[in-house]
Amino acid sequence: MTIPLPDLPAQRAIVAEIEAEQALVNANRELIRRMEAKIKAAIDGVWGEAPKTMVEYTAIPWLFPLKLPLW
Repeated sequence: MTIPLPDLPAQRAIVAEIEAEQALVNANRELIRRMEAKIKAAIDGVWGEAPKTMVEYTAIPWLFPLKLPLW
């Protein structure tokens, strides 16, 4: 069984498009990392450093761990 492949220029164009998309994904990951750090800094500025009596509750695990006080 033979699987037809695009010609070499078309393959190179496909690879270039995939690499451009991967660069965007990597840039977005870096942006997310920076925004998570800013969010954490803002929360720490309001709540201060979390003491050992804090409970970690991951409300949005892909964004940042949210620490809530035990009241």
